[in-house]
Amino acid sequence: MKKIEISIQKITNNNFFECKDMAALEAVYHVYLDQSKEFRISCTPENLEELITGRLYTENRISGPEEIEEIIVREQEEEIHVKTAKKAGESQPQNHGQKKPYDGDPLTLLAAADKIFEKPGELFRETGCAHCCALWRDGEILCSFEDIGRHNALDKAVGKALLQGISLDGCVIFTSGRVSSDYLQKVIYSGIGTVVSRAAVTEKAAELACRQNIALYGFVRKGNGNCYSKSNISGKGGSA
Repeated sequence: MKKIEISIQKITNNNFFECKDMAALEAVYHVYLDQSKEFRISCTPENLEELITGRLYTENRISGPEEIEEIIVREQEEEIHVKTAKKAGESQPQNHGQKKPYDGDPLTLLAAADKIFEKPGELFRETGCAHCCALWRDGEILCSFEDIGRHNALDKAVGKALLQGISLDGCVIFTSGRVSSDYLQKVIYSGIGTVVSRAAVTEKAAELACRQNIALYGFVRKGNGNCYSKSNISGKGGSA
């Protein structure tokens, strides 16, 4: 369950009245990695296996899902316990895969973004409280997730691909949320070379994209957008 009905006091035209409204559910878990408490996560309480797998991968904690032996969710204790094939604290993996930016026509990405975000997901439609992240390649949406957190939606998409054995080579991330440097770093760790966002891009994210040769687009709506890595659009598309 992603949403719940709650009682609110609505204010309309200077009038106050009681009514019901839908609110997004938020679950908070303490995550333990090999019995060591590692981090706290606030999320939409579904697809937790994908979320944890993706989180560990995009934060460079594991090299792949095969390193995870077991994920146990203890709802009453609000805990998630992860057992890995290696002991916590051992040498960390390096960046995953080759970060190859999309080398096709950028207008194809803008058109894909319009299609992906044309119809908001169920959670956003009913609560207005969700970010969306889609994994796309060669004109196909490989998977798409909503979550109250933009980082979580990314982790769920990457985690889903990993668990299903889908290669991330040549994939593009489409996100409804802003792209900050910490968000982009997670994408870099995943080995994905292109991010397309409907929202804003921070200065540090733009700088990181240029330094790491990531194709980064922001404010992409109705066939328009900004590109923050000029080398990736040289000679592409029509003339201005």
